[in-house]
Amino acid sequence: MSKVRPSRWVGQLIATLALFGCAAAPPIQEMSDARQSTRAAVDAGADRYFPTIMRNVNAQLAEAERQLAMVDYRGAEQQALAAKSEALWVRGMVLALTSSVEIVAQAERITKLELNAHSTLRQALNAALQGDEAVAMVLAEQARREADLALENHDLEQAQILATNLHGQTQHLQSTALREALESAEEAIQQHEGHRAYSLLVPYAPPP
Repeated sequence: MSKVRPSRWVGQLIATLALFGCAAAPPIQEMSDARQSTRAAVDAGADRYFPTIMRNVNAQLAEAERQLAMVDYRGAEQQALAAKSEALWVRGMVLALTSSVEIVAQAERITKLELNAHSTLRQALNAALQGDEAVAMVLAEQARREADLALENHDLEQAQILATNLHGQTQHLQSTALREALESAEEAIQQHEGHRAYSLLVPYAPPP
């Protein structure tokens, strides 16, 4: 007795039914994730720093909502996933950009100088507004490095002053902890590690 083999169209029908079965339920979790990611991006300041990208995120989310209402669950899921992905991406860029803004402001406040980083950061912000996120991120990172260097140099100068003052206070050099801190700090100073040198000595700084 010969076996009856299913025809090719039956196999295609099964595959099609399985495909639609995967999207038979509304993508509730995906929609929720997309909305939350979009809100998080807005809360971080994405509308302010990257308005072009956020318009696209909002358009994707709106399209997901429209397709959900039309019971096109597969289309809604795809749009929701796209909106979530782009919202997370832009939020990450905003956090990096605002971090650079903060460190440049800190460096200018501590060193009491207007740094080149200030101009670089302004260019980064302008690039972000114009939708050129790649240039914005490169410039923001450059501004951060310049500000970091300014802070490192400032701490190096302060550590050198502290080391000189502490060496002059011979009564304190009897402290083993202070002697070890001075040795480590002087090694850090030679290696131009201002942050480390200053952090080693500042606990022993005389009160103002």
